[in-house]
Amino acid sequence: MPTTDATARPARSRAIAMAAVGSTAALLAGVALALDRWAPGNMGRGFAIGALIGAALACVALGRAWRRPERATTGDRLFAGAADERDEAVATRAFAVLGAAALPMTFAAAIAIALGAPADATVFFLIVGQVAAGWVAFASTARRF
Repeated sequence: MPTTDATARPARSRAIAMAAVGSTAALLAGVALALDRWAPGNMGRGFAIGALIGAALACVALGRAWRRPERATTGDRLFAGAADERDEAVATRAFAVLGAAALPMTFAAAIAIALGAPADATVFFLIVGQVAAGWVAFASTARRF
């Protein structure tokens, strides 16, 4: 069976994606080993666990967008590079809302640290708050479209 350009394109893009995943995994493993060797505490192990969780979520998003694009969410299609105009509009507006919310949250965290709050706990709650604000912005923007 002859291979046309339309059938070769998905195989080529998947091969490129697999090469990118492999090289990213090698880079993350090297960074985790370097942090485990030279960084203080359990920084290397924490980085490795976070990288594994992020890689697993990325694989789920890519699998959903490639295997069943009709059931994929807006975030899946955005991450896989298969987003349409609606998905891009949702992402643009959600990131605008997140950017507007992140600035005052960061100011509040800086003031709390300056007043003597523990820095590690303050930064943890800052990250959790920004992730929550991004999720709420994304969910509410996706519902409007």
